[in-house]
Order: sequence, then structure tokens, then C-alpha cells
Amino acid sequence: MPPDEATSHGSSLDWAAIGDEVTAHAQALIRIPSVNPPGLEAAVATYLAAVLATEGIDSSVIETATGRVALRAVLPATIPAAGGPVLLLAHMDTVGVEESEWSVPPFAGEIREGYVYGRGAIDDKGMLAVNLVTMLVLARQIAAGELTLVRDVVFLATPDEETGGAVGMEWLVHNAADALRAEYAINEGGRVRVAPDGSRTLLLQVAEKSSHIVTLTARGVAGHAGVPRADNAILALGRALAAISSYAADPAHGVSPTIVQGGYKSNVIPADATATLNVRTRPGESLDAVVDELRRLIADPAVEVTITERGEEAPASSEDTPMYAAIADAARAIDPTITVTPYVSAGVTDSARLRLVGIDAYGVLPFPLTMEDESRMHGADERVPVGALAYGVRLVHGAVQRIAAESSGAAPGAGGSR
Repeated sequence: MPPDEATSHGSSLDWAAIGDEVTAHAQALIRIPSVNPPGLEAAVATYLAAVLATEGIDSSVIETATGRVALRAVLPATIPAAGGPVLLLAHMDTVGVEESEWSVPPFAGEIREGYVYGRGAIDDKGMLAVNLVTMLVLARQIAAGELTLVRDVVFLATPDEETGGAVGMEWLVHNAADALRAEYAINEGGRVRVAPDGSRTLLLQVAEKSSHIVTLTARGVAGHAGVPRADNAILALGRALAAISSYAADPAHGVSPTIVQGGYKSNVIPADATATLNVRTRPGESLDAVVDELRRLIADPAVEVTITERGEEAPASSEDTPMYAAIADAARAIDPTITVTPYVSAGVTDSARLRLVGIDAYGVLPFPLTMEDESRMHGADERVPVGALAYGVRLVHGAVQRIAAESSGAAPGAGGSR
């Protein structure tokens, strides 16, 4: 029996039925379009609230802008003993689609050859479904007297993650801090990567690179295109980009040219030309030092290098916490052969803002995926294996049960599924 199909020791949970349940919810969530912009996540929140209510879990809607909402629900600790709340976080919005590039309808949630297809299947409606079903399963176990919570477990579905969170996590941090009260959070951002030989690695995200915008501006003398000039701004910009090309091509530096602009008429030499660079820095890495290095490489007074947008630089979450250990232990309980390693992601998630307010946030994206499937995120034919959704519930539920619950009859601190 494959490790992820095995029954957890001492568990009475029907994982096959839970797998069917999470799959159905993932399909339903995909069928509610929430492409951002405009987002309009209220319909997703309405669905989540109705499902939570079936197990007696009350939820509250937090309006962040017209048509934009967050949804929060809490399973309260019965005998608070272990520490602060655990936050289960996922976002409700998705990126857009180019329907002509898809082989299946992007908002139908179809199952084909063992995969659920649709926009958001991986990012982030699959995880939204996993967190939702984790809450439902915990509520059923509590009602059956099978476990007792020693920490609050908080479910939070946010809007606007895909366009930066101005009316999502950023708004919540500044206007609804109580909704974010937690010691730990589980969010997207990590990976459960499946190698060609079938082995698995949990890349457990503890930090992410901060995103900044740096602009190169080359200046010259405007003139008629019929009279070539050595001080042509476009040529200067080209030399500057060539000078930093090896540095930018090194993944260790996270520097990517993304926009080049210059000129307005085919027979006119422009006075200036610009290139936009997206620069990603690791926690503790200085953006100013990166810019100084770019200036050194370019070494041309005709090219100005400026920081035009400085992102928030969030600290890393500690690898030495009960939450990190609980996630790692839950992964090993499913698959004893899995490798667990801390991970710094290039992508930006809502976790960065949680870390800035003192919450240790951990990214899991709890779906075993090959690199080929992983590459479909934000692309055409985004999909998640049906079995990966069931695995996701087992991983998140297992981690939460270890850190926030006690099995019936267990001594405080013993841990529900250790």
C-alpha cells in the first residue's frame, strides 16, 4: 500500500471518504470564478460559510472594499494549554486565463484521468478546500469526543492576494489585526515535490524573497535617425543590460529584466530609454547592496540605476518551533521516506505580512506534484491530482492535530496523533 494511502495509527477517520469530500469542494470552488481583477470573492466566501455551518462552525465576513471580503471562522480551544492560535490561511482570488490555451473549460472543475482541472486548482482553491475540510474533520472529531483542542484553530480566507493584497492581507493587518491573532500559520508557498523516481521532498517555506522594482534609465541626445550617434540612449541601455546579463541570469541573485521602453517614432533617436528590473532579495539581504553591484557592473554615467519601488522585507520564520516540527512529523507519518527541508521561495505570499507582525508562518502547498504539474500554476490547464487533494488534508490535519489537539483520554501535552 503506498504511504499516502495508509491509515494513520489509531485514527478512525475514513480517508477515502474525506478524499472524495475535499475533491468535491475543490471542484465547487473552481466553479465560482474569482479572477483578480476584479476578484469579487464574496461568492466564494458565501460558499465557504455555508459549508462550515453544516458542522456548526460559525463564520464572520470582513468587508475590505466593495465586493471584496475575507471570511474568518474559529474552532475555539476547550482547555487552552498549549499556546496561541493556529491560523489556516488560503486566498480566494485567482489569476486570469487565456481560454484559447486551455484544453478544458477553466472554470468547470472537471476531473480527467485522475486530475481536477481548473483555474485555482493549485493556486489557491485546492488549498482553500483542504483547509475547509480540515476544519470540518476537526469539528466532527470534537463533537464525537475524539479530541479536545488546546489551541484555537482559525480558518481565514482572504481576497486580493494575486495583485498584492492592498484590499486583502495588507488591509487586514492595518484594519482588522484581531482577525490575525495567532502564534503560527499554515499557508501556501512551499512544495511537496515529486522527483522522477517517485521520491518526495517537502520544501517547507520559512521565508520568501522580497520583491522590489529597480529602473535603469539611459540618457542620450535626441536626434534624427538618419544621423547615427554614439550617445544613443537605446545603445547605452543595451550595453547596460549586457553588462548585468550574467549576474541577472544567476538564480542566486533574483534579478529579472521585465520591461524595456524607449522611443516613440521609427525615424527619431529618443533622449532616453528605460528597463524595469524585478529584484528579489532574501531575508537579511540588502537591496541597496544589490543596486550598488548593478551600478558597478554597468559602469556608465549615462545610465542611472534607481530603486523605484522598495518591497517589504519580512523576517524568516523559525525552524525551531513546535509548528515546524508538527508539519514535518505529519509529513513523515504519511510517507516515512519523505525528505523535509526549509525553503525560501521566490514567489511572494500573504505569509510575508504575517511574519512582519510576529506570526511564524509556514508555507506547505500540500500537494505532491511533479515539476511538470507544478509549472502549470498560473498557466494553461492548471490541475491537481485527485490523490494529492486527499494527501493535503492528511498533512494539514495531521499538523494541526499534533500542535493544537489532544486525543480523548490523553494527558495534556501528549499530542493527539504522535
